[in-house]
Amino acid sequence: MQTLPTPRVLYVEDEAVVRRIVTRAFERVGMEVRTAADGSEGVALALDWNPDLILMDLMMPVMDGFEATRVIRSDTRTHHIPIVAYSASPLGSATRRAFEAGVDAFLSKFASHKELISTVRERLQPASPGDGYKAAS
Repeated sequence: MQTLPTPRVLYVEDEAVVRRIVTRAFERVGMEVRTAADGSEGVALALDWNPDLILMDLMMPVMDGFEATRVIRSDTRTHHIPIVAYSASPLGSATRRAFEAGVDAFLSKFASHKELISTVRERLQPASPGDGYKAAS
């Protein structure tokens, strides 16, 4: 039986306490997590680390999640990485703007950690044996 590699999640979030809490939730279920404090750091880390999935806050200083998503989608090295918007922004215009920027899913920060982990796992599908993970179809 072949073991799949540990899923690598990049979490882009400006609130340090939220970053720590969510990082622990992912680590408890066996995911490797790296974090960035704003969209600019997130883009740089996505290019450098090539995560399996990006969890993206939308409202951040320096570069917000909408712009960071557009930049990631426009680069051939990162355009394939699934991006889940994870925001406390009210549903409606933020959701529409997030999908227009290129996210694959939108989840409210008011969702439970169980729902967060479930959403991330749904977006990570085993690729061919030995190939790791790819975005869900």
